[in-house]
Amino acid sequence: MAVYGLRCDVPLVLEEAIKQKLPSSLTRQIRTRYRNTATLGNLLHEVNNNLQMTGFDADFPRVANLVNDTGRKAVHQGLLSEDEADPACKTPVRPCNSFCEHDAISAA
Repeated sequence: MAVYGLRCDVPLVLEEAIKQKLPSSLTRQIRTRYRNTATLGNLLHEVNNNLQMTGFDADFPRVANLVNDTGRKAVHQGLLSEDEADPACKTPVRPCNSFCEHDAISAA
């Protein structure tokens, strides 16, 4: 399923990639804080607050938040207009895919 080209699995893939790349100390903290049910939004909040510890590119949270915001709107508001989905569909797909692909390459 897609919302103007934004695949619905992108937030899930991002969530898993972020979980795999977090330092173990931050992973433990997040598991405790969110009782093993951290959402993509929760993870992005923690990444943003601990950006130096994570080692993530400083631009990543902004881009990933566009995906999360668009997904949240689609879930709570239903079908989005092209104008609402456009920023998330054009801007973040490449950086988010790159982030996730790097993880796949590292694991290979």
